[in-house]
Amino acid sequence: MLPQIKVFLWRVGVSALPTRANIGRWVPHFTMSYAICGAVEESNTHILLNYLMATSIWEASKFDRKLWEEAFLSVLECMWQVKEVLDGDELGEFVAVLWECWNSCNQFLFGNKRPNLTHIGKRARAFVHGYREVRLGPTVIREEVASGGWRPPESVVLKLNVDAGNLGEGRYGWGFVLRDHWET
Repeated sequence: MLPQIKVFLWRVGVSALPTRANIGRWVPHFTMSYAICGAVEESNTHILLNYLMATSIWEASKFDRKLWEEAFLSVLECMWQVKEVLDGDELGEFVAVLWECWNSCNQFLFGNKRPNLTHIGKRARAFVHGYREVRLGPTVIREEVASGGWRPPESVVLKLNVDAGNLGEGRYGWGFVLRDHWET
């Protein structure tokens, strides 16, 4: 799972997403209703599972409706149920769809963007698959000594060269080159 999705999931778990319901717990006389659809409370559950945009994203994701459509008291309750049904890979995809629901809602609220909701549901799952392939795919890590000179890597390998140094007066610099086997 991407680090930002892990942070998002942690924020869901500790009720730290900046929803009107969460803000209303700390700010007196803060209206907790959802301005867009008029829901009584803009909660994690409403935005991530029940809101019209979220349900469109979930339908496009092709997850079984029973996993997200029930009347859950919280997103954590939903996650506990989902954890019992899905394997680890599918659970990561499920969380990515939750994350996309949150992002789409924010893009709509703060950027006046009308996202393609059916595309987002499919994209979230495909994104996790792609990320997993990059992370778990055929990687070879080798350390080479600079004295041997630089050679292009084999055709299935990416080569990363990194260097850093002190530029003086408290300034530092760094650089990197990532290359495949093609010569320029």
